[in-house]
Amino acid sequence: MYRMSILTLLAPEPLRSKLDVPRCTLLALVHDMGESLVGDITPMDRVPKPEKHRREAEAMGFLTTGIRRHHQSKSVEEAPRGAEVDGVDGSSSQLPPSEANNGHSFPLSHGLLGAGTGCEVAGEMLRSAWDEYEADETLEAHFVHDVDKLELVLQMMEYERRGNGKVDLGEFVWVAEGLRLEEMKAWCREVLREREQFWIERGKEGVTGRDVAKRVLSEEGR
Repeated sequence: MYRMSILTLLAPEPLRSKLDVPRCTLLALVHDMGESLVGDITPMDRVPKPEKHRREAEAMGFLTTGIRRHHQSKSVEEAPRGAEVDGVDGSSSQLPPSEANNGHSFPLSHGLLGAGTGCEVAGEMLRSAWDEYEADETLEAHFVHDVDKLELVLQMMEYERRGNGKVDLGEFVWVAEGLRLEEMKAWCREVLREREQFWIERGKEGVTGRDVAKRVLSEEGR
């Protein structure tokens, strides 16, 4: 989340002038908050997207409700596993015990941000940002989704460089084909060109993901 937030501050022009950059940074910071409770659910886990969203949405409701509940009532000591928690919209849902931080309970009386008078506002702000990212309807959300993909490609390259040509992680290059914004595609092409040169210098042009990289690179100028 941190590196993604930094990348949002480096938004390329002319895209940058169209974006609410501070909003993008907020979206990047909160987009994975739910994973602090349910874990990082990857495609390898074979969890359907609707179920993944449900788990993370309940986790976010739990987290942001914790902020609000401390502000509204100090009598609540903790939320046990499987406890029913009120959502920001006033609805209630149940956080699955198996997803509740490996079975641990969470002290709502402390809240996520403490007992300040701005707790309710903070909770709603965080949930609103997460909902915007998940809905993926605004330009800011599109951008942050692209940043998420680009960050994965960057991380892939970093691990390959650390391995000095002995580690091929090209199986992750496919995410580059999911980029939507032209400025982000151009940014990713620069990264993939660096990767291509890295492997050529080591005499390994046929590394994993090369075909995908070629398709992405061939889109330039279209």
